[in-house]
Amino acid sequence: MEDEKKIIKVEYPLTKIRQGKRNEEVINPIPQHVTFDQYNKMREAIKMYWLVKAEKRGRKSTFPFFALRDSLFIELLWVTGGRVTDICQLNAKDFDFQAKTLTFWIEKANKFHTITIDVETCLTVRDYTANFNLQDRLFNFKRVQAFKIVRRAGELIGVKGLHPHTFRHGLAIYLRMSGIALDIISRRLGHANIGITMKFYQNLSLEEIRTELKDVKWKSDTTT
Repeated sequence: MEDEKKIIKVEYPLTKIRQGKRNEEVINPIPQHVTFDQYNKMREAIKMYWLVKAEKRGRKSTFPFFALRDSLFIELLWVTGGRVTDICQLNAKDFDFQAKTLTFWIEKANKFHTITIDVETCLTVRDYTANFNLQDRLFNFKRVQAFKIVRRAGELIGVKGLHPHTFRHGLAIYLRMSGIALDIISRRLGHANIGITMKFYQNLSLEEIRTELKDVKWKSDTTT
C-alpha cells in the first residue's frame, strides 16, 4: 500500500548517557577492563605457556627469555597504565632504579611522563635487562605482536577479547576502587586534565555502593 506507514526502529548506543536536556556532557559506562586477579593469573599463565612450549620443542634454553619478556610486558602494562605503543618503546635507560621511577615518552600527548615504580617491578626489570644484556629497548616487538601476547595471555586464563588498553582501564578502576583520588589516577595515566579521567571513571561510585551494600539483607530469610 502506498500510504502504508513504515516503522522505523531507532537504537541509541549504550555507550553514551545524556546528561539533562542540553546534552552537554557524556559519561561512558565502565569500560572493558582487566581485573587485578586476572592480571596476576595472566603473568603466571604466560610463563607456564612458554615452559610447556619449550619442553615440547626440546628448547628449554629459550624458555627464560620469552617467559620473562611476555610476563614483564604484561606487568608493565598494568603497573604503568601506559598505552601499548609507549610500553613497546621502553628502554632500559628509562628506569631509575635508585629513585624507583620510570620516565617515558607519551606519543599521544607528545611529552615525557614520570611515574613511581614499586620495588618488585624495579627488581624484575633490572634482572631482565642484566640477564639478557639488554641496554636499549626492553621488547623486541611492535604493536601487532603486543596485541597477540595479551590476547594469548587472556585466553590462557579463559578470558577472550582482551587487548592492551584493557590493562590501562583495569589499573584506573583498581585504583579508584582502592580509594585513590581521581586526580592521582589522572596523573598516573598521564591524562591532560582530570576531566578525561572523570569521563571514564567517575561513575564507579555505583559499583562502590554495590560493594558496600553486598552484605545487606533486603528480605527476611523466611516468607510469610
